[in-house]
Amino acid sequence: MKMGLKKRLTGLVWVALLLMAPQLSFASDTMLMFVGEDLDVVSIASKRKEAAWSAPAIARVISRKQMRLSNSFTLSRTMRDVAGFYINQREKGATAYLRGIPDATLSLFDTVPLGSGVVKSDPFMFEMPMAPVKQVEIVRGSSSVLWGPDAFAGVVNVVPLTGRDFQGVELGMISGNENHPGEAYVNMGHDHGDWNAFFSVSVREKTSQDHGINVVAFWPEGRKQPVPPDQRYGNRYPENDRAAFVFGNWTYKDSLTISAWLSAEQNAFVLSDWEHTYFWQEQTDSLRPGCKIEMSHALTPDSSIRFTGYVSGLSQDHAYIDREFTRKEFSYFGEMIYDQSLFFSRALATLGVSLRYDEYDDVLLWDAFLPKFLENGNTRILPRARVMDMSNQVVSVFGQYRHKIGSVEFWGGLRSDFHENYEDKISYNAGASWHIEPFILKATCGTGYRTPFVRQVRDGDSERLEKIENVNIQASWRKEHTKASVCLFHNKVKNHVVEDRYAGAGLSSPNSQRIYGAEVELEHEFSPWFSLVADMTLLDNSGSKETYLFLDYIYTDENGVEKKYYQTLEHDYDSGPDFMGTIRGIISLGKHIILEPRLRYFARRELFSPLQNDYASCDSVFLTDVNMQIRDLFFADVCLYAHNLFDRRYESPGGRSITEIGRFSAGIALRMKF
Repeated sequence: MKMGLKKRLTGLVWVALLLMAPQLSFASDTMLMFVGEDLDVVSIASKRKEAAWSAPAIARVISRKQMRLSNSFTLSRTMRDVAGFYINQREKGATAYLRGIPDATLSLFDTVPLGSGVVKSDPFMFEMPMAPVKQVEIVRGSSSVLWGPDAFAGVVNVVPLTGRDFQGVELGMISGNENHPGEAYVNMGHDHGDWNAFFSVSVREKTSQDHGINVVAFWPEGRKQPVPPDQRYGNRYPENDRAAFVFGNWTYKDSLTISAWLSAEQNAFVLSDWEHTYFWQEQTDSLRPGCKIEMSHALTPDSSIRFTGYVSGLSQDHAYIDREFTRKEFSYFGEMIYDQSLFFSRALATLGVSLRYDEYDDVLLWDAFLPKFLENGNTRILPRARVMDMSNQVVSVFGQYRHKIGSVEFWGGLRSDFHENYEDKISYNAGASWHIEPFILKATCGTGYRTPFVRQVRDGDSERLEKIENVNIQASWRKEHTKASVCLFHNKVKNHVVEDRYAGAGLSSPNSQRIYGAEVELEHEFSPWFSLVADMTLLDNSGSKETYLFLDYIYTDENGVEKKYYQTLEHDYDSGPDFMGTIRGIISLGKHIILEPRLRYFARRELFSPLQNDYASCDSVFLTDVNMQIRDLFFADVCLYAHNLFDRRYESPGGRSITEIGRFSAGIALRMKF
């Protein structure tokens, strides 16, 4: 790793601050001055547990109780009711938009990224089961100071249960019609005082109801030409989706936690060309192991030191019709954080250093657009693809300082990232909050960066990292029966590049975008038996168009030189729907029954053609869901659900074309605890 004089001086300043911090402190009563008594405790806003209400970020917590009431069996179902988020259901799974930016959320499980580092739109995190989950923590706004590159538009952290949160054994079963996956799980927890442990196993299967496949063969073994048309086409259906997730942790005296997990998934899906003429199957089989260790030690009543380290991997087989490619990923990470309480607990300094290494082997890169080659007239040419290995190491030093003066709190942070193969960057954040009961006003700003796609690295276009500048102003109000908040935000995105969403159609040229928006959230209890919860998001985008150079064909001239012909395509930036919202009621029907009707809306969306300057529109949609929870029914909790109650068929932007995804689903969830 090459470091100039400026970078070395920056590193020395951070080390000096780390060594000097203990000398700046005064005696204080507690290191938990910022936690408060709020039940919604978040840890990702400052890497310490504290109330989401007063955290130095636009933060929110979704509890296990809320997820179960809404029958949110996956993270995608959990996030669809959060202001600012739009979850687009595609053939491969869910893709998340946050504040008008697709695939811009750093998604974590127990603070560990479990998605793929190769693509930003790995659907695994959003389709993982919620059986072993305690809560979901959300921060909206760039968070690169504490979480590094890729904490771009926000952070979502799935917090697992521990033996302190859950004791005993719970058996669960979820069963529905053919449009909803079935699931079974076992949770076990034990608290022994000095130590506690938790273990969970869950399995899931979904019957495929996708469109039938008419392209059943394409790549012949040992030949350089595609399968002839008379052998290429047929009729069959994709295989079922299956998944298993195993997780366990062990904690000793809140000073040592060891956790491990293993996930295995089979995901089969059907894609089509733009005109919906050819349908073919792709399938991924993935294995994701990992382990993590956390240690903490109180040096004095005013200071502590923490260490976090993890190792994770991914092995994935991706089949395109009848040809399979295997990709492997490996990551390790270590981080040391020092906390120092200052000025009689009126201030808190957090300083840290981290190292992360990522390695990717046999990453597939398409040099051609697959659907064009499936046409009946193509009998000679196979699409070109190649594999690539790459790695990167990043060393980071960071810090954040917070100070309270009466009812006002100020904070600021800085981070320096020293990449081995990418551009080195400095991120910052700053903000203030003013707490006047029952109001709290927050203003935050900050920057974030996103690491490049593998294709950018291959094409030599990884020097300029994508950057976001984010500003938030939030006013929140809460009393005994009411919570409400309004947040205005502005995102300024530079060097934005859209991932190779069409697998071979190419990356967009770097562009700049400005996104203005507002998020409104409301909870009100009208009576002990009826509450209303609502959220709304409005977006407005302005910026340059996305320009693609689509590789139309390749030919060899009279001198034997290979020539490539590109089409230039210009599309509007894809920010998802510009208006969306949810309203739901919580109705208590006696002591043991809760009914939750829900109405969701999202506005018109568009998908642009990868082959020409054309687009298709998806109409705005209203969807109705109904959930019912019956507690303590013969020693069990029973949840009934009916999603898309009126079987509203609607279209959504898919992988390479518009896809129809709206179907009625209904089922039952049964949970028994011993």
